[in-house]
This record gives sequence, C-alpha cells and structure tokens, in this order.
Amino acid sequence: MFRMVHYLIYLASKQILRLVLSHPYRLLTFIRFLLSGSLYLRKFLSILGIEAMPIAKKPIFTYRQMNRAIGFFLRLMQPVFIYVVQFVRLEVNE
Repeated sequence: MFRMVHYLIYLASKQILRLVLSHPYRLLTFIRFLLSGSLYLRKFLSILGIEAMPIAKKPIFTYRQMNRAIGFFLRLMQPVFIYVVQFVRLEVNE
C-alpha cells in the first residue's frame, strides 16, 4: 500500500515538474504557491497526514515584501535551480 501511494506521488510530482519546468513564469508561480502557505497545499498535506503550521490571522509579510524575499531567494539559489532543472529534465526525458 505504501509503495503504491509513494509511486502515485512520484508520478504526480513528475507531471507537475513537467508543467512547471516548461515555462519560467510557471516555476516562479509554483514557488510562490509553495511559500504562500496556500489553503490547497495545506489540504493536500493533510490528506497525506502531514500537519502544516496553523494559518496566521494577520499576514506576517505584505505582498510586496514577499515578492522581494522570493526574488532575493531565487537570485541567491539560481545556480542550484539551474542544476536541478537540468537534472530533472534529463530524468523526465529518459
């Protein structure tokens, strides 16, 4: 059972990576989605049995601050992202 769930998650993540990596803007949107603590992500994690942190009543950062932080993080991690994208594209193509 666990192997089947693990395999389904692997297939879903592979499909998501194909969609996300096909265009740079989609990758940025996907990272923003992950960092925003989205309700859908929380729901998905709760289905998998992973408890997410509780949603704050008041946002900690404004949208502009969040965009700056994400931009800084992406510039800082750009070499790593390029390596990961190249590796994943090789894996997906095989």
